[in-house]
Amino acid sequence: DNTQQARISVVARQHTDGTFTIRYNSSTAGTYAFNIQMCLDQSGCQAMPSNLIAGMPLNVDVVAAPALADGTVFSGDSCVAGLLCSILTTPRDTFGNTAVYNPGLGAAIVGFVAVSSSTSIAGTVVDNEDGTVNLHFRPTVASTYSIQLTWHEQQTPTDAQEIAYHAVTVLPFITSTRNCIAIGDSIASLATAGVAVEFTIVAKDRFDNLIQQGGDVFSLEHP
Repeated sequence: DNTQQARISVVARQHTDGTFTIRYNSSTAGTYAFNIQMCLDQSGCQAMPSNLIAGMPLNVDVVAAPALADGTVFSGDSCVAGLLCSILTTPRDTFGNTAVYNPGLGAAIVGFVAVSSSTSIAGTVVDNEDGTVNLHFRPTVASTYSIQLTWHEQQTPTDAQEIAYHAVTVLPFITSTRNCIAIGDSIASLATAGVAVEFTIVAKDRFDNLIQQGGDVFSLEHP
């Protein structure tokens, strides 16, 4: 029995000494319950449930295989400068199962660094004690960051060096009027009647990140 769509195979082999070998294999982690009957034929098994052998049902826990670094799942790919960025991260095995949480060792992921073209931030790992972790960092530079994981020394996947690092886009904070500047020769010079002139307003947030997504409205007044 498994709440997920189980992928399991079971093979029974009879030996000449009165014993049977039951071999099963599942790629879906979970708890399974086996009911084994000794019957003369298949129809008899269906008709005589009282023929269950002693100790049934047999409960078996199938745990995940070792984590596969390149199978790590990240939830979240954008944040805002100045605010806490939290990325839910789930290590998975080659079959897609959530990697096993080991209470004695803790989470498989113990650290990370968020790296952009201009800065590097060492973040904090919050262990959810279910195999998943939250990656926390607070960037102030708007850019694209690469999340590079540090694995527990006893739970490091064999392909840890091959992981495709997760990309997170950090967007600017809201526009700060104190950081907006106007530039252009026409600001400091005289204008001629009938001749159009122009200047540029550079919009920035409180961290000096350029506001590139648009949406701000400016008004021009004269005394």
